[in-house]
Order: sequence, then C-alpha cells, then structure tokens
Amino acid sequence: MFRISNLTQTIVILSLLISFFANCRKEPERKNEGLGILLLYYLRNHQNPDSPSVYFSTVRQLNLEVAYEPGAEPEIGNFTLGGSSYWSVTEDNLKAIFADRGYSVGFSIPSSLSNMKSIPSQNRSLWSISDILALSAKYQSQKSDYATARFFLVLVHGYYNDNGTASQSTIGLNISGTPVTVVFKDVVDTFSTTTRPIAEQVTVIHEIGHALGFVNGGVPLSTMHQDTANGKHCSNTKCAMYYQVESQNSIVNFVQSYINKTDKIMFQSECLDDAKNYKP
Repeated sequence: MFRISNLTQTIVILSLLISFFANCRKEPERKNEGLGILLLYYLRNHQNPDSPSVYFSTVRQLNLEVAYEPGAEPEIGNFTLGGSSYWSVTEDNLKAIFADRGYSVGFSIPSSLSNMKSIPSQNRSLWSISDILALSAKYQSQKSDYATARFFLVLVHGYYNDNGTASQSTIGLNISGTPVTVVFKDVVDTFSTTTRPIAEQVTVIHEIGHALGFVNGGVPLSTMHQDTANGKHCSNTKCAMYYQVESQNSIVNFVQSYINKTDKIMFQSECLDDAKNYKP
C-alpha cells in the first residue's frame, strides 16, 4: 500500500491551501502572504529540519562539515590494511544506516584537511554545552533543510566541563536535538598512534548516531535493545552505540577489535534494523 508520511501529508495540505488562496482573486494579497508565513512558521516550529523524522523521510543528501582548532587537527591518512581513508569509516557507517530504504542518499564526508575548516584557537581548557553551541553558531557554514542534512563536527583542545570539573575521559559528545558534535582532541591524543584513528572515528560515528536519533532518541526501536540503565545506548557490546564508546577508559577494547578488520561497519543489526524499519 502506498504510504505518505505525516510530514508529507502536512506539507501537501498546507501547500494546497496556499495554492487555493493564491489563485482566488477575491482574497487580498496580504492574506495570501500571511498563509505562506503560516506554513513557514509551522515547518520551523513543528518539523525541525534537524530531526530524525526529517532525516529518514525527505533527506536525500547528508553532508558533514568538519572544523578544528590549530593543533587539534583530525587524524588524516589511510589504513595499512585495505588502504582506505580513515574517514571512509564514517562514510561507510552512514551509508549502512541509510541502506535499504527504497531511495538513494548521497554523502559528502571530507577526508583531507584541505576539505576541512581551520578555525582560530579558542584558548579554552573547559567547554560547556553553551560554549560548543556558540562555536557552532559562529563557524557552521550552512544549516539543514528538508532535502539536505548538514552535520557540524568540531575538534577542540580542552575538556568537557562536567559541573565545573574537566572530564578527561569524555572523548566527544553530541548536543542533544542538534546536528552539532564535538571531539575533545586532548583526550583522543592519549591513545597510541595505532589506535588513535579508529578511536576518533568510533567517537564521530557514535555521536552522529545520537544526532540521527539512536538509540530510541527519535528513531523507534524495532527490538528491545536499549540499554536503559545507560541512557540512549545499545545493549550490544559490539555496536557503535554501546555506552562505553563514549569513555576514554573503556573504548580501547572496542577499538582493538576493529583495527585489523577491513570491514569497519560498527553499527550492529539492532540499530541498522531500527533505521531500516523507520518510515516517518
């Protein structure tokens, strides 16, 4: 059966209303303009482009913008085994999430510093949520719309400000409800040169996973696999959305299991099924 999403139904109905009034010569022009503003107001306030229901319905392109402070450059290079770029890990995992949906999604994931943005040193040792949001507001070049999801990732010096204390185990975080993700490069740099590229990529994938709506953060569960004791994380210890991926103290074993694999898809079947079955 042909199925139209709630978002599509709403847009179609409101668009038809606008078209009707626009073609009704007896209606004042000001009223037509007002109805158009009403549609824009509805979309802005009731259907944020940066929401899982949009990511998994109307979006056909996903772009990742990467910025970094001097000395906090992301890991750049190719894996010895297989020869693929470090950043192909993020791209391949995002492709896995959007596979088997009956339509194609394009991806733009930078893999070299020339395609990333160097920003001035911020001279911070601690980062609060508001600090990170202010940084993204200043340096994110484009916002999402209903066809293109635009995620912003910034790598910074310093640590997450956990109630006034520097959290030296927090590798990265996604600001809930936004496409903004931060990676704390000083924590990444505590890993060995061998494990650092994968540790960074796992962190990026995990936090973008939260931004997309996993686990049970907007994308509904297909099976009961949420580790409720640890928030919106997957109970599968091999999944990129496992809670210990966020901690520098616990991620090492997870990273080691992927270093010598050519297939680095880190989302496991539970989360992949959630994405496949989500039809907003």
